[in-house]
Amino acid sequence: MSLQQIANSTNRGLETASNMKVGKTTLHPDGRRVKITNGQFLSNGRASNFWHWREVKKNGKLGKEETGYGW
Repeated sequence: MSLQQIANSTNRGLETASNMKVGKTTLHPDGRRVKITNGQFLSNGRASNFWHWREVKKNGKLGKEETGYGW
């Protein structure tokens, strides 16, 4: 197995284990509930882990879009 194949396999495994999925509501590290609206764990087979999310307010409405790296 080549180093590239090992890296690709490792990245795919990390992607599968990640809680970050477009459309999912999850907890932000600061304790807020957020809905993932866009982003990706992998980009062209390489780790990106850059996301867009919006806070889910108590009334169910979404806050402004925020961006950053996944957790």
